[in-house]
Amino acid sequence: MSGYADQQLACRLINKALTGPAAKRRRHVSAEAVEQAWEALEACWEEFEALQHVPFGQTPYATEDEVIRFSDGWKIFLFEAQNVILKSLEQRLADLTGEGSAARAHILDSGVDPSAAAINISRLIEISRSKCEVKTRQIFDIVRRHVGSR
Repeated sequence: MSGYADQQLACRLINKALTGPAAKRRRHVSAEAVEQAWEALEACWEEFEALQHVPFGQTPYATEDEVIRFSDGWKIFLFEAQNVILKSLEQRLADLTGEGSAARAHILDSGVDPSAAAINISRLIEISRSKCEVKTRQIFDIVRRHVGSR
């Protein structure tokens, strides 16, 4: 699968698990769906990283610098997608616990125990924070490479 296809898959998974209308109406967040989104984002990141190591002349770009800028640009987009997951999870927890600005009345899954849902979301938030912290360091390296003084 290409990096772009992985990116599209990840966006669909994020929408299905967290940001889409149906997902917003559910109290329960599917840990499996969120994990699939993370895996798709990671696979995409790895493909864009691998693109930087393809021998020159085997890509449609004129220079090695273009390949690196293209790859790094997509990595920044992938990092933003990870942050969307984190922020969505944090908002879901706030809504579930009554600390958010949205009313809890729109959340449907009445058969789901709110405390169990909160524990599930809290666990996903901690994992998401960890993933974002790792990528933050990598994004800083990318930014330094492209805007750093030469």
